Amino acid sequence: MIIRRQTNGFTLLEILVSISIFAIISVIALTGLKTIIDAQEITNKVADQMKELQSTLFYLEQDVRFAINREIRDEFGDARPAVLAGNTGITGLSLTRAGLRNPLGLSRSNMIRVHYRLRDNALIRSQYRNLDRRSETDKFERQLMSNVDDLEFRFLDSNHQWANFWPPVKTQGGQTNLPKAIEITISQQYLGKITRLISLPGS
Repeated sequence: MIIRRQTNGFTLLEILVSISIFAIISVIALTGLKTIIDAQEITNKVADQMKELQSTLFYLEQDVRFAINREIRDEFGDARPAVLAGNTGITGLSLTRAGLRNPLGLSRSNMIRVHYRLRDNALIRSQYRNLDRRSETDKFERQLMSNVDDLEFRFLDSNHQWANFWPPVKTQGGQTNLPKAIEITISQQYLGKITRLISLPGS
């Protein structure tokens, strides 16, 4: 008597179906993983931009709140107002400020000249070592924010009227008054449009 053993196995069709199901599950899993990774990258970018924004607003508020009415001489010897700006990021905002810290008690002025402007979609803060500077290179630059699409300024005058540039007019004696407040709008790729209104001293 011959005993035949039955061999159990998968048919070709079953194997193909299994492979197809595995491939579908893998695609779904990889798509979900990619979505999570992309979301994490965006979250990290927004977090980095928030840190840059906080640092930028700190510098802007410190510089504007300590602004003083002190004209300067540029590298060509020409007089420049204490606050000088257009309403675009390329022109930027320049101002003279006091209150510079001197913890070592060095023999130097507590006043500096700062300039904010856009360059290659980056917000740059320049700090000049001397108010009446000898050359354009006599400065220290720091990038505050990246991926900046636009930078705009508005200025509130003593009549509570808004101007898109400063100075709007010259007062008697050739002196230019400071604005009462400066409105700064930053348009950033990830954060959108941020507007901050900063009052000047004595306003």
